[in-house]
Amino acid sequence: MTNCPICNGKIEHTSKIITYEYKNHSVQINQLGEYCSECGESFLSPKDLKSSKKEIADFKREVDHLL
Repeated sequence: MTNCPICNGKIEHTSKIITYEYKNHSVQINQLGEYCSECGESFLSPKDLKSSKKEIADFKREVDHLL
């Protein structure tokens, strides 16, 4: 764990359920990242973003009727 650069709280690398919105549609995905336990700020590395990239792309294809 490290300290948050915003509030100096503790940062933990974990996953959280987040709501992703696209064209007035939404889906909940499990997003890996570093999250501050004090202020709730998230810090996502390229590796963290890659972990949810396919799920987000599939959701966009479904909304756009490309599946």
